Amino acid sequence: MFNLSAIKILIILIVVVIFLGPDKLPDAAQRVGRFWAAFKLWQRRVETEVREVIPNLPSTSSLGNYARNPSSLLDRLADKANADLLDEGDSSDPVREKQVIRKPVDPSADPGLN
Repeated sequence: MFNLSAIKILIILIVVVIFLGPDKLPDAAQRVGRFWAAFKLWQRRVETEVREVIPNLPSTSSLGNYARNPSSLLDRLADKANADLLDEGDSSDPVREKQVIRKPVDPSADPGLN
């Protein structure tokens, strides 16, 4: 998320220790820990409420994957649409052909997909 290397984190910790001093550091760490626990509790409550309203919502990790790689979500939706089109047969009209959405064979050929 922040792309912090181990060296950068170490420098930040050293600056925090120098700034706060060893006597205030435990109290500050407790406050940060309490804040983080309260934040996670709030996050769980919000997620629970949202899942009560939208029961078919994908898991949080799936949503994160879709946000990082939207083409996987589009591929899944296209596959579902294709399956729905193939299942939706109108046997009384033999002339009517079913349209099938095709995924590109080579996604690297289209720079808009990367």
